[in-house]
Amino acid sequence: RSHQPMFFKRCRNRILIQAVIVIFLFCCVAMYYCSPALKEFSFYSTSHKTEIINLDALLDQPFYRDNCFDGKLESSLSQLPDNLERWSKAYNRKCQILWRKFHTMFKVNVREGGISFPTTFIKKVRQWLGENDELLKEAYNQKIIEVYNHYNHEQTVFNLLRSKRPTSISNQDPKEYVRKLDEETKESCDFCHYKTSTAEDIFGRIESHSSKHNPLNLSEEEFVDLFNTSVKWFKKANSVDKESCYPMMIYDTLPKGGASQFHPHAHGFLATQYLSHIKIQSDAASAYRDENGSEFWNDFIEIHHALGLTVRFGDAIALSPLTPVREHEVILLSNYPNTDIFRLFYYVIQTYYQKLKRMCFSTGIAYPIMCSDINKDSLPTLVRIGTRGQCNSYTNDVSSLELYL
Repeated sequence: RSHQPMFFKRCRNRILIQAVIVIFLFCCVAMYYCSPALKEFSFYSTSHKTEIINLDALLDQPFYRDNCFDGKLESSLSQLPDNLERWSKAYNRKCQILWRKFHTMFKVNVREGGISFPTTFIKKVRQWLGENDELLKEAYNQKIIEVYNHYNHEQTVFNLLRSKRPTSISNQDPKEYVRKLDEETKESCDFCHYKTSTAEDIFGRIESHSSKHNPLNLSEEEFVDLFNTSVKWFKKANSVDKESCYPMMIYDTLPKGGASQFHPHAHGFLATQYLSHIKIQSDAASAYRDENGSEFWNDFIEIHHALGLTVRFGDAIALSPLTPVREHEVILLSNYPNTDIFRLFYYVIQTYYQKLKRMCFSTGIAYPIMCSDINKDSLPTLVRIGTRGQCNSYTNDVSSLELYL
């Protein structure tokens, strides 16, 4: 498709960058009360907790809206340049300082690419765009919004018309697809028979209370127990190998999400340093701190908070990032792995299931360093989760854009 404007790094088809945040805020409020079992914590020892994030320093979002954006903070991604223009003119001292931090961390460009259509092709384009004349005008001259993070070098380019492009759609209900997978895999599932069909650590097994086969059926209590169990496993493994003190996890769901088995499961890594993409985040935070004398994660959170892209839940916070690497991506942060962040994690997944009808997702997780003598470069608890497209769709959600550009 060389005739299309492709002068960009990544394209995401999100019309409202806040959509997921607003939706799962409702879920958070609706699910706030929980059973006593969810009050049980599985924290690190005191020396392994971080104090990187200070959520109490955040002001109420109406303060930022009224003082930084003159009361006119727009929720549409297409209005991001207008939001930034208003922010640049703010008189409030705190808003001015945060504005400078935004431009220290991010760069935003707005570009346009013009194309033309053969007359024989216009009818099909109009159908794709729902016979909307305004969208057809935009198709001739498409606006591209580029957002680049100077420190972790993540870049996302938004073409707002891409959400209207044609894709292959399966006629099968996603939940019906999952139900059939459940039935087909239950009898032969290794994890349903883990004592005889999986390997065991030299220090034995760390077991959770539940072992449900269908990931869509996990209750909030069972989900929190799964990740509390991961903390127990990391503590036990670190007691055996003290030098391995950098805990990380991945958690994928269903085949299109990258899961090797239908049964819900996570992979834990306890290494001598943060790995790959997670190390990039750690290095970015260290470089930002050294260059600016300010904590990267606090400034990162407050920038998104000012733009109305965060939801706080107790000691944890969720945000819709300006540079997502996946569709509907949400980043969760807390000083240590605790029930609040695990519950918030669960609410995001339920939003994917119930509101967006996305059953497949991928997750990368980092916990704080467990070696107290080298924790100056530690990350807070960091969870990055994004959807992987419709599970039963013929369209692949990963292409050369994700792999090589």
